[in-house]
Amino acid sequence: MATEQRLAISYCRISTKVKGKSVEESVGYQQQEINNYAKQKGLELIREFSDVGYSGKNTDRPELKEMVEYLRYTELKIEELIIYSIDRFGRDLQHNIKQMLVISNLVKVSFVTFPISSEADSFKFMFLLRTGVAQDERERLLMRCASGRSNKILNRKSFDGNYYPLGLIKEEDSETLISTSPSKIVDLQQE
Repeated sequence: MATEQRLAISYCRISTKVKGKSVEESVGYQQQEINNYAKQKGLELIREFSDVGYSGKNTDRPELKEMVEYLRYTELKIEELIIYSIDRFGRDLQHNIKQMLVISNLVKVSFVTFPISSEADSFKFMFLLRTGVAQDERERLLMRCASGRSNKILNRKSFDGNYYPLGLIKEEDSETLISTSPSKIVDLQQE
């Protein structure tokens, strides 16, 4: 008697689009780990969903939406949704909680890099904790990047981008940036 293959789907996300690389190449390392996990657990991966170029803070990701709709309406018996890591699922605490409540009512959810599934007693606690860490990491990364850009601009004493760093303005008739003061700022709302 042949055993019926257990079916699974996967979800990957990466926030940057690499010029000249396909979606598969951009999330290839995630998908490879997911494939290994599925094989190890005896699951047949029948569909892959990947959002490339979407921040984890972005709650309007087309493949994530399509995946939820697929889970709601497919006639196939999907056993498991496999995701590389919680931060690849998303980096917005409120959105992650809402989405995971919907998804985990439809299918078992497992994460590869932090081996926990929605069937574990501690899943909600660990998911909440790891999502909070993911959101905090995102905010810290943004602050480090902004600080790095600001320091680079201050060291060069000129600016060639679109947005001035906070607290700096462009000197009239020059590319030089200077520190600002309340007397030098025009309130755009009062114009």
